[in-house]
Amino acid sequence: MRTIATLLDEPEIEADPPEIRLIGAASLAALMAAAREKLGRQRVFLRRPSAAPAKPEESR
Repeated sequence: MRTIATLLDEPEIEADPPEIRLIGAASLAALMAAAREKLGRQRVFLRRPSAAPAKPEESR
């Protein structure tokens, strides 16, 4: 299963229709709201992984 961070880093997301990006943004907003509620904080920050996983090269 791909994580939100993985989805946000994929270049093809930019090629999707705006409706798809809005759904992604709404999901991210809901995730952050849930994190704020669970942690009891007003602000929650997202961090990128320190090292991005290596993408396997396509074999021809």
